[in-house]
Amino acid sequence: MSYLLHIETSTHVCSVAISDNEQILGCKETYDGDHVKHLNPLIRGVLEETQLYIQQLSGVSISNGPGSYTSLRAGMAAAKGICFALDLPLFQISTLEALYYGGRVRMEMPELKHYIPMMDARKENVYLGLYTELGEMLIQPQLFNIQEDIFSMVQILGKDTLIVGNGAQKWLGKHPETQARVLDIQCSATFLAIPAFNLYRDGSSSDLNSCIPDYMKDPNITTPKAKQS
Repeated sequence: MSYLLHIETSTHVCSVAISDNEQILGCKETYDGDHVKHLNPLIRGVLEETQLYIQQLSGVSISNGPGSYTSLRAGMAAAKGICFALDLPLFQISTLEALYYGGRVRMEMPELKHYIPMMDARKENVYLGLYTELGEMLIQPQLFNIQEDIFSMVQILGKDTLIVGNGAQKWLGKHPETQARVLDIQCSATFLAIPAFNLYRDGSSSDLNSCIPDYMKDPNITTPKAKQS
C-alpha cells in the first residue's frame, strides 16, 4: 500500500486528501480562504477519518500553482514541513494538470477528446493548458488574455472539448459562441491522486531545498491609501 497525502490551496478552497495508490480514502475541505488556520486541523482530520498515522504516509503531493500567492505559499510550507520531518518525498503537480484529471474523472465521457483546465487570473486573464483525453499536453500551462491571446482557439473548441475550472464561466461570458462543454469547479486535493501516484511510482520527487510554487505572474500586492486629514 502507498498512502499519499494531497494538499490543494491554490484558491480560497483549502483541501486535503489521502489516497491508497490512486484510490481516494478520505478528504477534508474548508472554503473561507484561511489556509494557515485550517491546514493542520484538516490534515489531522483526514488522518483520523482514514484511521492512519502520519508515519504511515509514503509521500506528499502539493498543488503547485498557479493560484493565489499567499495560499500557495501556505500549502507549500505545510507540505515541505511534513516531508522534512518524516523524510518523505514531495510531488509537485500543476494545478491545471490536476484540474484536467478532475474533469476527466468527473465527466467520464468517452466522446471528450480535449480538456482545457482554466483558472481565473484577475481582470481579463486566465491560466490555462490544453490536454488530450490521454493526458498528452498540447499547450503548456501559461497565462493568457481572454480577449486576444486565445481567440484563435475558439475554432478548435467543439463539443468534444471540456473547459474545466473556475475560469470556465469567464471564458463562456466572453465567447458564448463556443460549443465546448463547461465544468465550473474549484480544484480539489482529490484531483491530485492520479498524477501524484504516477510520480511516486516513477520515483520523480522534487528537491525539498529548492522547490517553490509556480506563481506564473507576480503577486497582486496593494498598499493602503493614505488617510485624508
